[in-house]
Amino acid sequence: MTREQNTQKNRNTGRDTKRRILNAAATLFGERGYHNCSVDEIVAASTTSKGSFYFHFSSKESLFASLLEHFSERIWEAVEQAVNMERGAANRIAAAVQAVLTVAEADPQLAKLALIQAPALGPEFLQKQLAIKARFSEAIAAYLLELKEEGRLPPGDLHIMATALTGTVYEILLRSVATDWQPKPQEMDDLIRYNLRALGLDYSPGQSRSEEPEGGKYPG
Repeated sequence: MTREQNTQKNRNTGRDTKRRILNAAATLFGERGYHNCSVDEIVAASTTSKGSFYFHFSSKESLFASLLEHFSERIWEAVEQAVNMERGAANRIAAAVQAVLTVAEADPQLAKLALIQAPALGPEFLQKQLAIKARFSEAIAAYLLELKEEGRLPPGDLHIMATALTGTVYEILLRSVATDWQPKPQEMDDLIRYNLRALGLDYSPGQSRSEEPEGGKYPG
């Protein structure tokens, strides 16, 4: 084996070890709570070693922070992929909302950490959660700006509109991870439709993705 091959093998092993630690921690934190899990228990569940744990993470707190970052990255990968398949700002808003709900449904344990446990762990983790919400809200505001420039939104503060929509999505996510309730496809469609219609957009889920929802014309 060449030096380059050996280096690559070590990198792959390191990535696999880190992934196992993250997966084990997400499961344990989700089942028992952050404060009820020790580093030793995470190491045992991941079948790694304490040395490996501290090679990748400086503390249990940094491990939790990495899980939040991973959740954020998964959301944005899903959102970017979804909106890039759409035409028109309103369809992209709908796609972004759907993408966030889908990520949370696919990994409820990780969503529970980000939505429920993070705010309870102190200001640092609360700020990390708020940063995820703020990034989503800013993306929605950018799409709303497109609609406003087209004269399709009533006068108003775009950031307030985006914050209101983000808050609705957050409440749905919170309910789903706190109670194991999963919104049905029709309920998810309703969530998107009600929010967009509240902004004056006649949006109907399931319409042609190449067609932009109709909206009223408002003075600039």
